[in-house]
Amino acid sequence: MAKNQHVIPKSDGWAVKREGNSRATSIHDTQASAIQAARKAARGQGGELIIHGRDGAIRSRNSQGMDSPPPRSLSSGPRDRIAETPKSRITARVNGSVQKVLEDAAAILGVPLNSFIVTAAVEKASSLLAAERSIKLSPEDARFLERLLENPPEPVTALRAAVAKHKETLRGRKS
Repeated sequence: MAKNQHVIPKSDGWAVKREGNSRATSIHDTQASAIQAARKAARGQGGELIIHGRDGAIRSRNSQGMDSPPPRSLSSGPRDRIAETPKSRITARVNGSVQKVLEDAAAILGVPLNSFIVTAAVEKASSLLAAERSIKLSPEDARFLERLLENPPEPVTALRAAVAKHKETLRGRKS
């Protein structure tokens, strides 16, 4: 029978407790290390990983691969694009403290470190590109632009001369 593994807060750290047991299976200093131990146990027993917050409330659940994957037509978003077929490799060297932070965050979400890093990078890159590809105007600037589009000013002499020169160039190409 599959047994769920709970990661629960304790006064001196975090505990992994198998559902139905009265005592903790293991005690850990950090939630991340407790999650890793609970994940391993849940996978081995075909159970679910249930992570509780400091307040004791359930924060997340993960069936540890027992669910069938969603149909491809329903998949969308950066994680699904990442899961398609890796074609190239990116390598990054980081110091130990950065690696620990990334590993702890990945463990909390219940995803492999590589998936966490790639997903975070894609989300950040997508956000950056979206911001760079859009123009944000203040309400005052938007009204000013609207007035210019509705009632454009008369072209200045230099612009008229440039248009005339361009037309001459085009006529010369047609001959």
